[in-house]
Amino acid sequence: MNIITIYHRVADEGIGWDEYSAGDTLETAYAYVDEEWNEEVDSVDPAAFLSTVYRQNNAVDGTEINVQKSKRSLSVGDVVGLPDSTYWTVLRLGWGPVDEIDVGLSITVEPYEADGGLCPRCASKALVVPVNHNALSRTCREPGDTHVYVCDSCGEEEAWQDWSGGATPQEQWPVVEGYESPFRLSDEEMLQIEDRS
Repeated sequence: MNIITIYHRVADEGIGWDEYSAGDTLETAYAYVDEEWNEEVDSVDPAAFLSTVYRQNNAVDGTEINVQKSKRSLSVGDVVGLPDSTYWTVLRLGWGPVDEIDVGLSITVEPYEADGGLCPRCASKALVVPVNHNALSRTCREPGDTHVYVCDSCGEEEAWQDWSGGATPQEQWPVVEGYESPFRLSDEEMLQIEDRS
């Protein structure tokens, strides 16, 4: 899954022309899936891809990603996390690489927001931000697998499936019907238990 994460730089005096530097404060603004990411090309030379990210996240006509998520446009000093775990900051002219550790130390801890896009497994529930605070799908647990995160409900369903034979493969996603555990009680059975107590 090709997840792009946008981090906004937090400035005391508002957003200006100051470029990002280690020690600046970042907040996770939102994340989204980008199907255009090509690992072989974009991880070697991300400049063209980053230009597209910039256009997609700057309000012009109201169709941009940041507008849909009710967030401000990318500005100088903001940071973009790419699927290959590299980080890039918006410079006055172009982009500059940012050390992953500096980004991790700069992120403020905010209450989770449900704006990490839709769960790829059920395509109906929102993922929280940061995306890696969701359930790691049991379909990508082998060394070298790309991490795919699913909503908590799908994570629970995959756990039950894994216990009884194996989780639904990604090729069969989105899953329309939920997995029914043989151990889970129906709503009626739950009500009967509550009535007895």
